Amino acid sequence: MSERDDRVTELEQQLESVRAERDRALAARDALIREVLPVSATRSPASEARGGSAGKLVVLALIVAMVAAFGYVLYRNQVALRSLQSEGELSPRRVAKPPPPGGAPAEQRPAAGAARGIEILPIRELALLGRAALAPDGKTLALAEAGEGGGVLLLELGREGSLHGASSHLLRAHQAAVRDLAFSRDGARLVSAGADGALKVWDRKWRAQRTLRKSGSAFFAVAAGRTLCAAAGEAPGVFLYRLEGGSAPRTLAGHRDWVRAVALDGAEARLASGGHDGTILVHRTVDGAVERSLRGHGLWLSALAFSPDGKRLASAGWDSRILLWDLSVESDAKKPEVAPTRLRGGPGRAVTSLAFSPDGSLLAAASLDRSVTVFEVPSGKRRYSLDGHRYQVQSALFDPSGAALFSSSGDGTLRRWPLPPSFAPIVEPLPPPAPGEVTLRNNTSGERARIRLLEGKRVSRAGSRALARFLRGGADDRGGSVDPELVRLLDAVAERFGRARELVIVSGYRSPEYNRLRRKQSREVAKESQHLEGKAIDLRVEGVTIMALRDFLKQRKKGGVGFYPDSNFVHMDTGRVRSWSGE
Repeated sequence: MSERDDRVTELEQQLESVRAERDRALAARDALIREVLPVSATRSPASEARGGSAGKLVVLALIVAMVAAFGYVLYRNQVALRSLQSEGELSPRRVAKPPPPGGAPAEQRPAAGAARGIEILPIRELALLGRAALAPDGKTLALAEAGEGGGVLLLELGREGSLHGASSHLLRAHQAAVRDLAFSRDGARLVSAGADGALKVWDRKWRAQRTLRKSGSAFFAVAAGRTLCAAAGEAPGVFLYRLEGGSAPRTLAGHRDWVRAVALDGAEARLASGGHDGTILVHRTVDGAVERSLRGHGLWLSALAFSPDGKRLASAGWDSRILLWDLSVESDAKKPEVAPTRLRGGPGRAVTSLAFSPDGSLLAAASLDRSVTVFEVPSGKRRYSLDGHRYQVQSALFDPSGAALFSSSGDGTLRRWPLPPSFAPIVEPLPPPAPGEVTLRNNTSGERARIRLLEGKRVSRAGSRALARFLRGGADDRGGSVDPELVRLLDAVAERFGRARELVIVSGYRSPEYNRLRRKQSREVAKESQHLEGKAIDLRVEGVTIMALRDFLKQRKKGGVGFYPDSNFVHMDTGRVRSWSGE
């Protein structure tokens, strides 16, 4: 191994360590904020009697400073790592190679939209798309509204589970955000859990059969079997119900604070719950007794999933760890639990959901880093990563055949990925560009185009119109006009780095409605964004480091330049000259 490879490995290890320390500092900050500041009626029971003090404010200030320091170190390490990964202007992690005979290598990441057969469905009925649930027969998808509308969208899928030809029905289910959804094992019922403290059971005619619990405490998670339903939230217990009704819920104790994730095994014999303190409890459903207490996460749990045979439990948390626990090994109170398998090469940020394939051979993890990573079970080796969403992925679900995977994202789209994904490009390689043409690729859809933007020194009207069509985007897929100076700047980028290189468009035009949605998702989205006026593009250049692109644009001094190393793009606009860095 070369000295450069040693340095890359060292930096990757440092990045993982700094991320973990930063996440611990953030968790400490959040816990102290709940103690110091006034909280709502839905506050954690464990903080009910706490009060603020000047001393705690000082500690809070120190923790905030620590978070800032960790963020700076993380940023510097990322820049150094990206520089080492780049030789000249080529980035080996981004250069696609033709697959070998028999399929693509396990570590290869397909380019966004590059796999054949990916289906993308914009969801316009929900203001903010959240979690998803798939009926056992694979014919119906339920989508939760993570915003204040409290809606649940039911999609009756097309032939063989296709998104093409899907019909929809919207339920106004809750008075606040819908946090989670689950179908019963027989598919006869849908359970929705809301931030309004309501847990509702719906029949397949989409009528509310009953409300299982209505309280002031919000729910975080729900799981359903054939006859049982488990729910948890801003309370230390897990509530276990019979779907048929007729009896009061049982409360399974053991956690000391909020419970953020639950899962039922296929036989409804065991229930797993993940706490705010990072502890996992495995309960017997027959009497509620705790069979096992598992510890392996440094921060709170975000997702749990049993394998189809119930012999394994997958867990994920806000520490970005994904662990695989072998439950077939007999538990003994006098002996420590068998250490879990940690899945390596996964998402760089917190995991939002986990799902096993129907045969239990694969595990999918959706993440805040906008990807879905698929691992082999039980080895834990990464098989592939599905990229293309523009915002955090909320759910990943295998269809019953295991031939496809669905993902829902805060970018307002639902995707269906064929499995295994093909790494062949959608079209044959483009021929060399004609003089003056630029080569464009849409990061989300994979759409490609060659456009001549200038006629001599003048902006081409036909080229400007073609670019405006190409820059359409967002969940509503709307387009608008493009500022002529932005057209010139884009042409200058192509001229500088090579007209045969693809300019990968991450974000172009945004409608006012889509920009309002993005502002709900990220504090970094401006209210009066230049994207609204057709004066901004977020992009990267294939085979060129984003540092080189940033430096070129700053030297041009034609407007704003934003550097986003985590998201791997550069923002450029034709507003006032300025520069900044973000995530």
